[in-house]
Amino acid sequence: MLKQIQAPIESEFKQFNEWFDTQIKQDSSYMRTILSYVYKSKGKQIRPLITLLAAKLVSPNVSDATFAAATMIEMIHGASLVHDDVVDQAFQRRGFFSVNAVWGAKTSILSGDYLFTKGLVHGLQWNSQEVIQVAAETILQMSEGEIIQMENARRMCLTEVGYFDVIDKKTACLLANCAKIGGASVQATQEQKLALHQYGRHLGIAFQLKDDILDYESTEQGKPIGNDLQERKLTLPLLYSLERTTFFQRMFRRAQIRQCESRPELIPPIQHWVVTSGGVEYTRQKIREHGLLAEQALNIFADSAAKQSLLMLIDYLADRKI
Repeated sequence: MLKQIQAPIESEFKQFNEWFDTQIKQDSSYMRTILSYVYKSKGKQIRPLITLLAAKLVSPNVSDATFAAATMIEMIHGASLVHDDVVDQAFQRRGFFSVNAVWGAKTSILSGDYLFTKGLVHGLQWNSQEVIQVAAETILQMSEGEIIQMENARRMCLTEVGYFDVIDKKTACLLANCAKIGGASVQATQEQKLALHQYGRHLGIAFQLKDDILDYESTEQGKPIGNDLQERKLTLPLLYSLERTTFFQRMFRRAQIRQCESRPELIPPIQHWVVTSGGVEYTRQKIREHGLLAEQALNIFADSAAKQSLLMLIDYLADRKI
């Protein structure tokens, strides 16, 4: 399905990857080694895909500004992953050892800082105040979202409203700005940029909600289940279940969750409770709601192959197994 989604921008996507690889090769030998390692497995490249499709939706001609915008977004995303691995003390990323595991925390933090700055430099090449403002706001919100999530994990205190505020900052803002900046790179109108931003925002929320569900679903190729519980992350399936139980049962479950890191045998019964109490199904319902809002945001655009791909992307991310 991903190949079908990429079809309208197949040649542009190839050009982008060549462009991106060229930017990495311009670094010093040591940084080139680290950054090449970071992007050794590029994954699905959802963010540049959204940027390029958004540009194609607005204009038939994707420009160098679009490639620069997609590069900037991909570097900001890469930097956030490198930093996340230090914060989470993670030693694997996409089946490989993380930068944190290979080079250590200090090099990881500095490499992440380097990528953030390098991404901003690409934005400056575009010579647009809007681009730099979007990039700065994205980094600010992502950092704030991560800090709030860490504090919530420490205090084990979060409401559903607070949860959506966190994922709006931590995940959705980047996808929202991917779409917005893609349109801006080909001179989209203010109305078009707002619509693309809303599409990306609701897509990002649905993306994160699906990620939350994956922590409760065992798949052959998916992420290891129980990671969020081990890190005491209060995701929507868990919050829903906690908020719909008695006070004493809630206190009991919170006490269990606090022990998950040292006592992993507690994870399966908590997962079973979340599933049977409706937390996973409620989250699926929210995925459908935000998927529909993402779809409606594109109503101002005429039918095209790029629009069809953006609509297909909603279902693809909602149904993914990893």
